[in-house]
Amino acid sequence: MAEPVWYQEGLSFQCTGCGNCCSGDPGVVWVNQTELLQIAEYAGLTETEMKLRHTRRVGKQISLTERENGDCSFLDKGSRRCTIYPVRPMQCRTWPFWNSNLERALFAREVAV
Repeated sequence: MAEPVWYQEGLSFQCTGCGNCCSGDPGVVWVNQTELLQIAEYAGLTETEMKLRHTRRVGKQISLTERENGDCSFLDKGSRRCTIYPVRPMQCRTWPFWNSNLERALFAREVAV
């Protein structure tokens, strides 16, 4: 029988709007065609404008672009708020519950004990 995971009782998270999930080390924010079109419509862009201004190809997939400092191109520089929050991609919606974060949190808990 598998040992229960530390978060078996569930996890609670409420976005504080800090912008930390939209900045930092460079990476990828995957978007599918449906998300791309939703973002374009919300941002008042055509599909072509959206692709040219805010996406890049990574292999066969599409990722949102980042600024040189690692900020997502949709993160407002002044307020540090996501400018497409209501239509943000699934990858953004599931933050911070990514396996990599959960594993890091588990490791940190084990080390602290």
